[in-house]
Amino acid sequence: MKTARVNLVAFLALVPVAVSGCAQWNGERSARAATPHGDVRMLDRPTRAHMRVVEQEVEFTAERRLVVSVRWLNRARKLYRSEIRVGFFDAQDLPERGAFTWDLQSFPPGECMIEWTSYTRDAVRYRIEVRSAH
Repeated sequence: MKTARVNLVAFLALVPVAVSGCAQWNGERSARAATPHGDVRMLDRPTRAHMRVVEQEVEFTAERRLVVSVRWLNRARKLYRSEIRVGFFDAQDLPERGAFTWDLQSFPPGECMIEWTSYTRDAVRYRIEVRSAH
């Protein structure tokens, strides 16, 4: 009975560690990686290890096109090559053309700013996904 109690206490002590480890593995987003209009998702471990979102700016142009600017930080000392997919979506969550296309993107060491603009005036939301190209 005492052994079972010790095992139960040990198990319960490890649950918060396991839960926080799972959240980290799934790429829990920081406050800087999300805005009211969308978010940035790092899809794999190498990308989460090398890249950070420093800040995001979202605006609508006079033509009502959604513009997203992301300041990135490549923490590595060399160029980080990735695949990136930027999707804009309307109020009914229908994607704009190109929303499912992966493009190659190289991030130099340090900070850089990249900007995307929606094709249509219907875009109200965006999603940016980044994964390692290796």
